[in-house]
Amino acid sequence: MNFRVMTIGVIAALVMLTGCASKKRQLEDVAKDWCMTIRASQVIPVYPLTQDIQPGDVFLVQLPVDKQQLQYEKRGFLPLDNHVARLDPTNYGDFYAKSFLGKQGEQQLKLPIDWMRPDNAGGKAISAWSMAPGAAFPTYSFSVNNSGGLNLAIPISGVPVGLSVLGADAANGSVTIDDARTLGVDIISLDSALRGWVDADSSRRKFLASFGPRDGGMPRNYLRVITRVYLTGKLDVSLTDAETRGGGADVGMPRPVANMLAQTPTGPEDVPQSARANYESVLAQLNKMLAQPTTPAATPGLVPGGSVRFTAASSRSVSMSETFDPPLVIGYLAFDVAIFGDGELGSAIPTHALLENDIAASESRQLERAQVGSDGLLDGDVFTDLESVVNKDAKANELVRELNAIAQESVPASYAIYTQSRDHAGLVMQRRMMTRPAIVTHADLQTFVRNAERSAGEAMRFLAGSAQLQVLENGVIRGAASTDVDQLREDVTKLESRVRAFRNDNTYEAVALEAQRHYNRLLARGVVTKQ
Repeated sequence: MNFRVMTIGVIAALVMLTGCASKKRQLEDVAKDWCMTIRASQVIPVYPLTQDIQPGDVFLVQLPVDKQQLQYEKRGFLPLDNHVARLDPTNYGDFYAKSFLGKQGEQQLKLPIDWMRPDNAGGKAISAWSMAPGAAFPTYSFSVNNSGGLNLAIPISGVPVGLSVLGADAANGSVTIDDARTLGVDIISLDSALRGWVDADSSRRKFLASFGPRDGGMPRNYLRVITRVYLTGKLDVSLTDAETRGGGADVGMPRPVANMLAQTPTGPEDVPQSARANYESVLAQLNKMLAQPTTPAATPGLVPGGSVRFTAASSRSVSMSETFDPPLVIGYLAFDVAIFGDGELGSAIPTHALLENDIAASESRQLERAQVGSDGLLDGDVFTDLESVVNKDAKANELVRELNAIAQESVPASYAIYTQSRDHAGLVMQRRMMTRPAIVTHADLQTFVRNAERSAGEAMRFLAGSAQLQVLENGVIRGAASTDVDQLREDVTKLESRVRAFRNDNTYEAVALEAQRHYNRLLARGVVTKQ
């Protein structure tokens, strides 16, 4: 008996868990569908909707790129829960001077506050955000049912209200994002502001350093900087009964809309007046009920600033308009910067391209290396510019010394290189001995790596072919002996081994990346000038 009771209890628990899991999946699917609509417009969704995001907001992202992509694909959005800083963009005046600001310029308006607040609340706009540039989004279609409850993941309170009014178990619906606005500023000025914010306080760099990679590895943490936000002031919702009836739906409405419609008048002369009166009466009753505290639309805090009103109703469908004053942010654009050791920041990467897999995880790491050079070496002009300021910039002096020390260890005292050409005698290989200078610099390292790789490649291509080897020695071409071929193989093996050891050492890559980033900062400050 006890065993039977236990079995029934286990089955009941499993049913409850399955129901909870099913409901969770339904909510996640609805949330993802909503976010996919925003994403279709090349905008990163904000979920849930909020008033408190603006250009210049900085968030800490503690996921490697590939994990971000997986989460973004699964959920449709990324949470913005680690708010690190709020920068104060200063370039709105120049950015909008010849368009939306016109002659007003930055002296008369301070953004975003003067667009965000109406004139009766300390701002300059007639109504909140009315002076901001407009935006448009596609209509979102969906299907929904109340089998899992009406706490829908879609961030629109009008949907459960509409389902209750219809008395429907399921409905097909559409959402039109109306009265949309946008505000943004250029990436260059925000990137400069971000780096200035870090440099202005040593505690900030110390904070970021704690999120840098360990043991010289690749970065796993990023700063995400908002460059543009998209807002909506109104959402128009339409619901149509999907013909599957269900009872028990109760979100505060006393009865379905069909029961509120009056009977058809018996006299033909009463039809127009009665129809109009009935229709207006239904809308008035519905909107009056929305104001009652038992309805979701009247519940404080359900949606910030939201106000729902019915705009149309019939026995099979309802339409509602949900307004937000001030408007809510529904999406954004941003850029990411990787956090390296000592709190150094990487190059700006567009967040949307990164998340949508337009930049694969491996390619996003290569973006940092691309700043160093396609061959993995720091550009010679960058090194020369850093050398030119070692007497007035301690960081540049440190980096130049580190690069030269790596060069001293990496360049062998002597090594052979091969060049080839053709003449009437056939393929000619010339062997030259190179000697390391007494004082080795980064330039000597570049010469060694590039010459060694080129020389080894040419020699290996020759060995793989069938051409007869001719040797240039003391200005005279002679036929190659077997010892010449053996020497060539030995030289190539040494070159490849030396270059491979250099390539596999992450020390140079880390220092070269740091040198490139510091050069970019010096360039932004005008300490060095790009040729």
